Parts: sequence; structure tokens; C-alpha cells
Amino acid sequence: MIIDVPVLLPTPMKTPKKPPFKYAGSKARMLKKYAASGFLVNEPKMFVDMFAGSTQVAYWIRQIYPKLPIVINDLNDELNQLYHVMMNHTKEYQAYGRELLKPYVAITPPPKPQISPERKEYYYELRQRYWDRDFQNKVEESALLMFMMRINFNGFWGQSKKYPNRYGTSAGNMWWKESWFEKLEVQELDFIKFLKSCVITKESYEKTVKWADKGVWMYADPPYRLSAETYRAAGEFDDENQLELCELLRDCHKVGCYGALSNREHHDGEQIGWEFHPAGRKWTHGGWFGDKFDDNWTMHMFMGHKYTSGRKDKEGCLATEILIKNY
Repeated sequence: MIIDVPVLLPTPMKTPKKPPFKYAGSKARMLKKYAASGFLVNEPKMFVDMFAGSTQVAYWIRQIYPKLPIVINDLNDELNQLYHVMMNHTKEYQAYGRELLKPYVAITPPPKPQISPERKEYYYELRQRYWDRDFQNKVEESALLMFMMRINFNGFWGQSKKYPNRYGTSAGNMWWKESWFEKLEVQELDFIKFLKSCVITKESYEKTVKWADKGVWMYADPPYRLSAETYRAAGEFDDENQLELCELLRDCHKVGCYGALSNREHHDGEQIGWEFHPAGRKWTHGGWFGDKFDDNWTMHMFMGHKYTSGRKDKEGCLATEILIKNY
């Protein structure tokens, strides 16, 4: 496989619109780097996001290719239901969100940087209702989920340690005013329009190969190697899965697909990828993915990407994001 450590020049690119919430592994910070590294394809037949999450990459692709068929696939039950509710029950979904907002805005927050204990208490009451499934239908369930993600810590969908595969992010600063929610509701309509333009599926990554054909653009952004526990994803994504995914992408290449894989090189005790260790101030080379693809593929390496999630040290570690593609 060809290794490329690109010198990234400024890319003339509008700031992409973002989904209404964040998700572990989102590529929001990487899109401009991807664009500068030749990620975009000339006249693809279809774009298949095999591990879509919050749909950040697919949403960006729609903004660049307005008429391109797009498949959004992810196994997350809550997000899959949320997307379908937003598309098919928009008015009821937004109306219930406004009902949830009323008690929140009725509480006058203290001056910044203080945090309202009453608003925080309201948030945790809602989260407990969500865990107890104290709602009438899936519309209320999804509206409750989205409202919590708007006022939680960093707008992030994070999984509960107490209830596996259920949302569980902690409360945020609780400073948001009603006008901010009104603005979000308008922006959300564009995201819903995007969802309606896509095919949305909930299948294992192996089954997405059914879309593979000449000219189809297959993109995989799985739980990063050795970080499945960090994401606490629904089910473990181990090295065997990583190998299977690499093989699947190689098979897609054989039928004429454009293929791309996001991941990172990671120190696993035996091999060290291009990872910066603050104590040593030194890059060392190894690389788990280096021999998984032939010379039809190029690995673009983006050094100096900081990770803190899932690490025992609070300062985090500068690591290497990688993008492997066959075009």
C-alpha cells in the first residue's frame, strides 16, 4: 500500500452544515483535510455510508452532490428510529419538542458561568423518563431524545453505562435561550429534507455489500481499532471485524467500487503506528493497517490529531488519523 503524509494546503470550501447532534467518531473536524487529500469522487454512481452515525459525512456529501443517491446505514436503534420519526412525523415530533422546552425556559438561569441547578434537575428527570420508557409512542421517545441532546454536554449522543445501547450523556451548561431553540428547529428542517433524500437502513456492515457495483462509492468509518470500549458501541468491533471489513472493501474494489476507510493507527503494545507520545516527543513507525491493502490503495496519514476520550491520562494523546482509499 502506498503511504502518503500530505502537506495540507488551505482548501476553498464552505463550512459544511452539521447534523443537529454529535456522535462519537464524527468526521466534522476532518472534512477539510479529507477534501484536500482527494477524498471526493468525480461522478460517483451512489454513496454508501456503511457506519453513518450522526450522518456528518453523508450530509456533507449531499451538499456537494445534490442529486447523488445516498445510503445511510447504522445499527444504532435509537438513531435509526429518530431519523424515521423526523422524516415521517415532522410536525408531531417538533410540537412535542416545544412542549418539552416550556418547563426549561420557565426556569430563569443564573448569570454565566453559573449553572442552573433547577434546569439540571429537569434534564435528569427527562433522562430517567427516557430510561424508564415513560412516553406514549415513538414520536415522543425520539423528540425526548433530541431535546436532551440539545441541552446535554456538548450536544453529544453518548451511551449509558447503566443501560447499554441507550442514550446516557450528562447534563450540559443549561444556558440556552428560547430563541436558540427556535433557530435550531428551522435548521433541523434542512436536515430532515436531507434524510428524505436518502435510503436509510439498519444492517450489519457485511450486508451493505449488496450495494457494491461499478462506480458506487463505499465509505466505512467503523469504531476505531482498539477503541470500541471508548465508544461503548452496540457490540464489540474487534480486530477480526477490522480484518473482515478490509477484506470486504478489497472485494468491492474488484467489482469497480470506489472504496474509502477511516481509522487510526494505534499503539497496541506490539506495533506502534504513527502516534505521538508526549513523554518521548518522537514519532515511531509500525502500522497495523500497512499490510492490509495492496498498491491499488493509498493511506493518507493526518498526524497530530488529539484524542482524550477513553484514555486514562486527562491530557490525551496526539495520534494519527488515517484515510485509506483506492482512487
